[in-house]
Amino acid sequence: MKFSLSLAVLALAASQAAAVIPIPVKNCIKTVVVKPTDSTCIQFSADNGITFKQLLAWNQKLRPDCKNLDVD
Repeated sequence: MKFSLSLAVLALAASQAAAVIPIPVKNCIKTVVVKPTDSTCIQFSADNGITFKQLLAWNQKLRPDCKNLDVD
């Protein structure tokens, strides 16, 4: 039981460490939550009327390959 609990806690900690923590952007007027149906970062950007470059600039901890994108 201890091993299973430790493993679960370790898995939770690892998933939290990989998640993108948003940094507030001055004069931000809109926040959008990524959904599992959002296929790519580029498509997500286009669907929300911004460029991929803007998405990266406004989400500074987001990796350019989007592998650390946290889906709600």
